Amino acid sequence: MLYTKKRNTIWSNNTCKEATRNRRKAVKELKTTPLLKILKTKVIRAGTRRTIKTTRRQSWQHYVSKINSRTSIKKVWSIVHKIVGNKSGSATVIHHLQVDGDEITELADISNKTAQTFSNNSSAENYNIKFQAFLSKVNNSNSNLAT
Repeated sequence: MLYTKKRNTIWSNNTCKEATRNRRKAVKELKTTPLLKILKTKVIRAGTRRTIKTTRRQSWQHYVSKINSRTSIKKVWSIVHKIVGNKSGSATVIHHLQVDGDEITELADISNKTAQTFSNNSSAENYNIKFQAFLSKVNNSNSNLAT
C-alpha cells in the first residue's frame, strides 16, 4: 500500500507513526505468507486505527479547550485546517458532531451548537471573580450617571 500524497497533520505523533509502521510491516508479511498472518495483520490494523482515532480525538479536545474570547477566527480556522491536514486552507465540511453523547448530523444544528460553544467560551461568566465584581461596579456607576 503506497501513499503518494502525504498529509502532514498536527495530531500525528510518534505513537501514530509507530503504529502505522507496524501496520505496513504486517501488510508486507501478509503478502508473503497469507494464510499464517491474516489474524495478526487484522489485529495490528485495528490497533493502528484505534491509536490514530484516539490521538486525533485527544488533539481536538486539547485544541478546543484552548479557544477563548481572545482567539481570532483566523487562528481558529488555521488550526482546524492543520488538524484536518489541509494545507491549502480549503473549506472543511463537518458531517457530524458529538456533544454529551448525542450525535448531531444536521448542518444547521452543528452550526448552532458550535456558535453556542463559542458564545459560552467568550461570555462574561468566564471572567475571574475580581474582574466580574469590578465590571458590575462600573456598570452600576454608569447607570447612576445616566439617570
